[in-house]
Amino acid sequence: MKTDVGLLILRVIFAGNLCFRHGWGKLANFSSVAVGFPDPLHVGAKVSLGLAVFAEVFCALFVVVGIATRFACAPLIITFLTIFFLVLGSAPFGQRELAMLYLTVFVVIAMVGPGNLSLDHMLKKK
Repeated sequence: MKTDVGLLILRVIFAGNLCFRHGWGKLANFSSVAVGFPDPLHVGAKVSLGLAVFAEVFCALFVVVGIATRFACAPLIITFLTIFFLVLGSAPFGQRELAMLYLTVFVVIAMVGPGNLSLDHMLKKK
């Protein structure tokens, strides 16, 4: 039970923070944010921003509630690998640290799953 509570706390704090402190502003101000948004994959700033919003808002919300959790972690992992290595690749480690922390958390959640206090677990029981 302690592990399940720990995973719930990890999911809610990290994915919730990502969604509401980072992703939501990008979604709410999409047009103005797109103007200066990085395009590390060379697909266009709007597409790059759209991919980031998909991961940071929608996938993060899936992780919070624990539905399709491992699937939802994949875009988040790709997003933070991109940020860490491409967007901030030449920056000092201190500027890349937050991306590494998010990356680590979502890799762990993808590896161990959401725990029993999740919609994935509830749906699996039925």
